[in-house]
Amino acid sequence: ALEMAERATRLDPDNPFAHWSLARILSRLDGSNESAARAITHLEYATALEPEYADAYAFLALLKIGDGQYDASRISIEKAFDLNPQPPSWYIRNRGIISYFEGDYDAAIADLRMSAEMNSTAHFSRVWLAAALGQAGQIEDAEWELEEALALGAPDTVDAILRSNELIRAPSLRTEYAKGLRAAGVPN
Repeated sequence: ALEMAERATRLDPDNPFAHWSLARILSRLDGSNESAARAITHLEYATALEPEYADAYAFLALLKIGDGQYDASRISIEKAFDLNPQPPSWYIRNRGIISYFEGDYDAAIADLRMSAEMNSTAHFSRVWLAAALGQAGQIEDAEWELEEALALGAPDTVDAILRSNELIRAPSLRTEYAKGLRAAGVPN
């Protein structure tokens, strides 16, 4: 996939979707800061080529929060929502993740709950929701969301969940996420 996406950007360097595709692959390639930085570069280029590319802004927001770039991440997700007033569930989940790391657990809970309702088979939103509920001290609700996520195939330990979330790279953010997961009752 990486080889084909790189080839696409070489064959058509002004195609924003090719850069978005390459960024998606790079972001999941190996969890390294180098791959993430390359992904961010390609997403920024995609938005330069197509300033109304809402999906690129929404995904860029997740990559930037993963590096701890709070302000840039918030600006990017808000731009995505401005461009796409009927966003898919993953935009809403990304905004919830940003709010989680900003410490606004009420906003995170609202967005993550909405994302989980919009896409009831995606366990990612429920795991994040459980962590946000745990951080907010709503332990019974957190445990229920965790059970729902596990039934959908979510990883069942903090370490496994963190390994499945390589987009969150900043050590302090990984620690903060783990704290919420433990509060929700996820074992190490």
